[in-house]
Amino acid sequence: MSKKKKEKEFSGFEKRGDGTRVSVYGKGDQKKVSFKQDITSNELLGSIHAAKTIIEGLWRQDLINKEDINIEMFQLLMQGQGIIFKSNQQKVKDTPLIKGLLNNKLDEYFKMIDNISYNDNKIKQSTYKSYKNYINNTLIPTFGDHKLNELNKLMLIEWVNTLKITFKYFRNLIIPLKSVYSDAYALRVIGKEDNIFDDNYIIEYAARILPSGEGKPEPFTENEIYIFYNQEKSYLKNLLIFGIYTGLRVGELINLKISDISLKNGFISVNSQFSSGEEMAPKTKNGIRKVTILTRAGTAILEQLELCRLCNQTEYLFFNPNTWKRWSSSTKLNKHLKKYYERINSLLDYDAPKIKYRGFHQCRHTYASMLVATENLWWVASQMGHETIELLINVYGDWIPNDKLNNQYQFRNSDLIK
Repeated sequence: MSKKKKEKEFSGFEKRGDGTRVSVYGKGDQKKVSFKQDITSNELLGSIHAAKTIIEGLWRQDLINKEDINIEMFQLLMQGQGIIFKSNQQKVKDTPLIKGLLNNKLDEYFKMIDNISYNDNKIKQSTYKSYKNYINNTLIPTFGDHKLNELNKLMLIEWVNTLKITFKYFRNLIIPLKSVYSDAYALRVIGKEDNIFDDNYIIEYAARILPSGEGKPEPFTENEIYIFYNQEKSYLKNLLIFGIYTGLRVGELINLKISDISLKNGFISVNSQFSSGEEMAPKTKNGIRKVTILTRAGTAILEQLELCRLCNQTEYLFFNPNTWKRWSSSTKLNKHLKKYYERINSLLDYDAPKIKYRGFHQCRHTYASMLVATENLWWVASQMGHETIELLINVYGDWIPNDKLNNQYQFRNSDLIK
């Protein structure tokens, strides 16, 4: 046998110090490993170490499963005999294509649609549409033709490096693929070594290299609010002032009905939203709430009710002035706001600070930034539809005084009640 052939045969481990030599050989999915060593009582410990080194090496190279390792393997190796095992490569032939599993996952998501309840096992129609887009337009074209244990972390990292999206988008995009691997591992279709989401490495890596997508709040300034408040009566003035002093989400405002307003009792009942062309329950269970009507919000409501009467709008408080119907989307609403800002800016003095364009959601940020500076954080969280104050602290920390957590609720900002 030539030296070249011997080197080709040898594919295992070598412990040169005590002459131990290991060979891994076999045909098909059958592999054999053995080593030879003269054992004396003084060398017994070294033999145990050699056997342990061999088995650990085989496991790290994915040639054996950790759960297959047993005392018999050690005994055979210490006696200089070989162990025969099945190669893990056999598993590759049996794992299904990712494409089929993602399509099954989409069917599962469809059955979970529920726009009304807040069951943890249900999703909203808008969420289903997002998952469908992720699966059909990105995940299947990218990974669909791979088998489950053909895809590895390195391939995923290389893919992440090519993405031109935010981490916020990525975090949602990867959900269906993570779910497929979680199911496969739970059903023992794959082992832990093939579960590329067995830890949080991929998510953490994406967080490091992708832009966050979590834009900082950019609330309206006192001067901008003053300018809005002193404009002539109009439906967009009412909408902005109402948004700034109630903090409603845009979908909640679009679907707000006149019957949800109780001026007598001083609150607004938020119990629905309009999203992706459909009326549905608020974003979270805590989104169902009663929002206190602050004075400036009450003024905007009264002026808007008058416009509703003139336009014969009897259902929705805010509506598209071109159609006299409920806003069809937040995009349409924001386009009207942009034109409104431009019209206001054209009327300001040449050297006066101009209104910077921001979408309606910044009204919510303005509301929050005003309240967290003076009011009890738990009360503010309840008004905004949050379960805890954690999000307030994380997002609006720059506006919260250091001693704020010790304050008790009371209106301290006179601008809110005059």
